[in-house]
Amino acid sequence: MLLHLFIQNFALIEKITFEPSSGLNVITGETGSGKSMLINGILLLLGERGGVELIRKGQSKLVVEAEFSTNELIENFLIDNNYDIHKTLLIRREISNQGKSRGFINDSPAKISQMKDLGSLLIDFHGQHDHQTLLHNRFHRKIIDNFGKIDLNSYKLAFDRYKKLKAELESIIQNVESSRDKIELLSYHMKEIDKVSPKDGEDRDLEEELSKMENIENIRNLADKIDFIVNERENSVLNSLKELDKLCDSISVFDSSFEDYKKDLESSYSSIKDFANSTENYAASLFFDEERYKEISNRFQSIDKLKKKFKMDLGEVIEYRCKIDEELGSNSDFELFLDKKKSELKKVKNELQVLGEEISRVRKRCAKEFEKKVKEQFSDVGLSSAELSVNFLKLDDFGKHGLEDIEFFVRTNKGEDFKPLSKTASGGEISRIMLSIKSISRDNFISSMIFDEIDTGISGKTADMVGEKMLQLSKIGQLILITHLPIIAKRADSHFKIFKTEDNETTFTGLKRLNDSERETEIISMVGGSLIIEN
Repeated sequence: MLLHLFIQNFALIEKITFEPSSGLNVITGETGSGKSMLINGILLLLGERGGVELIRKGQSKLVVEAEFSTNELIENFLIDNNYDIHKTLLIRREISNQGKSRGFINDSPAKISQMKDLGSLLIDFHGQHDHQTLLHNRFHRKIIDNFGKIDLNSYKLAFDRYKKLKAELESIIQNVESSRDKIELLSYHMKEIDKVSPKDGEDRDLEEELSKMENIENIRNLADKIDFIVNERENSVLNSLKELDKLCDSISVFDSSFEDYKKDLESSYSSIKDFANSTENYAASLFFDEERYKEISNRFQSIDKLKKKFKMDLGEVIEYRCKIDEELGSNSDFELFLDKKKSELKKVKNELQVLGEEISRVRKRCAKEFEKKVKEQFSDVGLSSAELSVNFLKLDDFGKHGLEDIEFFVRTNKGEDFKPLSKTASGGEISRIMLSIKSISRDNFISSMIFDEIDTGISGKTADMVGEKMLQLSKIGQLILITHLPIIAKRADSHFKIFKTEDNETTFTGLKRLNDSERETEIISMVGGSLIIEN
């Protein structure tokens, strides 16, 4: 709730301090005394725009500062927005005569948008302005759920699982999409390599065989030369070995031990003769197979093409093929994981649908009762012809709180069409509609409520009933009421008067908490002295 409000150099306000109590706080004052300045000062804290024209004449800047008690909702906001948490919350707004506007939350700089978001958690404002909480349909669902005591815990748990699984699935699908081109390329490479199916070292073997087939005539010529050297010429190798054999025999006549050396010569003769025979047989076996040559040549070109395409040697191409297989295999596992997540999501969606449909049935039943009770309240606050309709707006997907949004529609006169509340009711009507709803919902979801002249256009019994509803509502939470009706003002726990004074040079607006005697005088003056205050 609001603990302390300080306004300095705001229009006619030089300096005022406002410290409301926890119950019903009433502010009264004559027309033109400055009640609107007090309201506008509060609105600045709620993120309302303000310019240099608001600064008191002759001053360099205006300041509006407020201190609030905190709760879990406010602390969560501070944590989410990286602000320090203190025992109380301090917010401040400054506007300089250079046109610079600054906001502060717990003495740390704040964006005006942040102050507006925080302000929606601090003050529920109802008046001739556009800050009424009731105008925001995001609160309408909460009002119905609180009225019907609808339990959303099971649905919220299922919804959290749904959001988590959906996010995981979207991430998986995104990864699949981003890697789709890569997978297609790898698959194409794999098909290219598998079409050839090369073996390690095959390119060297093919190259050697091709070289052999392309050089058969050269090989034969060389073989003939070998045969000629070994056998045919006059000083052939074999003839030379025979000549050497004879010389060895001659030596052995003189020394029989030389026979042992002759054995090495005989072995050499036999080896060379075998070599010559093998060469002759090898040359005889050579022939050119045209079909075989084409087959080997095509095969070699296919392998060479792979090597050039991937800029790798054959061993690296084969290794690359293995890596492709591993990556595509892991992608297959990825697909299985994707299917599993889809199955899990489908199961949670079915569960969420069942829970959501049950919540919708309960809401619709509660909405009928809610409409009836609000209609009864309308009669008490001078809106006897008004009706409220709870409109259900089905969502395209599961929402955090169910399958639909809820928006209040209203018609204030018989025969009119129901229209969204924010587009039909005047400020005074909004305040009384909110009072009616608050009177039956009993949910103080905002720390403080401010009603700016809710009594506009009412009097007598209706005004008395509004005052009583205000008093009851203030027992739930802090209520600040600007009124001109004494029948309402007399119910206040704390009574403040805003007034205007003048000296020779300037005008001042002030604010004062009234004691019992001053309060009695103020209320009597509001009715021209005709009201008798009851104890």
